[in-house]
Amino acid sequence: MPVLAYVNTEALPTTTGSKTISPSALTFTPTGLFVCSTRSTNAGLADATLHLGAAGSSSNEVTQAFESEDASASSDVGVVASNTGFMAGLLDNNAVDMVGDFTSFNASPFGFTYNLSDAPATALRMGYVLLGGTVTSIEPFIHNLGSGSGNKAKTGLAGTPSCVIFFTAGILTAADTLAAATSTGTAMVGWMCADGTQGYCMSRHTDALAAADTARRQRTDKCCGGFSTSAEVYEGSFVSMDANGYTINLANAPSVANCRVYGFAIYGGTWTAGSFLSTTTTTTGADIKTTGVGPAISFFQTYGLAANTTTQTGGKRALGVCDGTRQWCMAVDDIDAADPTVADSWAELTHALVSITAGTPAVDDSYFITHHAEGFTYQHDTASGTAIQVIYLVGGDAPIFGDTGGPIYRPRKGYF
Repeated sequence: MPVLAYVNTEALPTTTGSKTISPSALTFTPTGLFVCSTRSTNAGLADATLHLGAAGSSSNEVTQAFESEDASASSDVGVVASNTGFMAGLLDNNAVDMVGDFTSFNASPFGFTYNLSDAPATALRMGYVLLGGTVTSIEPFIHNLGSGSGNKAKTGLAGTPSCVIFFTAGILTAADTLAAATSTGTAMVGWMCADGTQGYCMSRHTDALAAADTARRQRTDKCCGGFSTSAEVYEGSFVSMDANGYTINLANAPSVANCRVYGFAIYGGTWTAGSFLSTTTTTTGADIKTTGVGPAISFFQTYGLAANTTTQTGGKRALGVCDGTRQWCMAVDDIDAADPTVADSWAELTHALVSITAGTPAVDDSYFITHHAEGFTYQHDTASGTAIQVIYLVGGDAPIFGDTGGPIYRPRKGYF
C-alpha cells in the first residue's frame, strides 16, 4: 500500500460539541492528523495568528498557538499551549478562544471526529492534513531540551521515525501546558528526515514594546530553532533516527533552560526535504525534482526572503501543503518597528504557498503546486520581483526501479 494523504480546509463552527469531518473525496482511514489555522476564514484579516496541532489518537495530541495584535499602541502578543488538545486559539488580550480535543479516526465513513469545548467567537478556517496507507501512525511528543550543548536524544517513542516535524508558538519552559498568557511568540515549524535532510522556518514577535520588534529565520541545515530578535535561544540539527526516538544536536547551550519543543514522529513512507529559489516573475511551470520520492504529500514554507544564515527583521512567514489535488496555506506578517502595530493573517485556499505584506494585506508571492512522479511543479501566479527561498518537505513512496522516483514500468508476465 502506498503513502496516502488528503488535505483540505474546514470552517470551524461557533458552537461547542462533537464535530465529525467526513469528506466525500477521502478514500482511506486516517492514521495521523496535523492542523494549522489563522483567525482568517479566507484571504486577509487583522492580527497575526497561527494555530498548530497534531493528533495520533485521543490520548496523544499537542497544540500551540500565538497571536500578535494589530493596531496596538504597544506590541501585544500571547501564546497558548496544551498536551491535552489538538488545536487552540487566541483572541485579543490573549484570551483563549478555541479549544479542540481529538476523539477518533473513522473508517465508515472515512474521516475524523473532534470535540470543541471552547468554540471560536467568530468563524475561522482550519487547514488539515490526514495521513494513512504506508504511514502506519504518527506520534505527537514534547521534547525537553534541558541545558547545555551537544546531542539531545528524544527517547520513549514507539519506533524509528521516518520523518519528524517540530513546531512551537513560543518558548515554553517548566511545564507542558500554558494557559493563554502575555508572552513573546516564536512561531516555528521544522522537519528532519531519515535521509538526513532538514529545514525550518520561524518568526519572532516580541511582547510589550512601544513599537513592534519582530524577526524571522529560515535554514536548510537545521531542523528546529527559537530566536529572540537578536540572539539564539536554541537551534538544533539532525543527528539520527533511533530505535525508539531520534537525536538532534545543539551547537550552543540554550539561553533558556528546559525549552519544550512540540512535534510528531511519522512512521512509514519515504521522506526528503529541500529548498528552491523562486523565479522573480510569474511562470506557468518550474520543475523541482525530489530524488527518490514520488510525492503523495508536500509541505512548503517561506519567510519571504532569499537564503540567509542570519536572523532577519520582520515577522513574515507562511506554511502550506498539497496532496496533488487540493492545497492550502496559512500566512502571517507582523511589520518590524511599526507603531502602532501592523499585523495580519491570511488563509489561502487555492495555493500551497503565499507570502503576504501586512497592512491591506496583500499577497506578494503565490505558488500553485502540481505533483508528478519525480517531484513537483510550481506555477508562480503572483511574483514580487525578488527571488525568495522556499523550503519543502515531501513524503511518498520510493520507486520500484531506478533511483529518481520516475515512471514505473512493470515487466510483462513471462519475461522474468
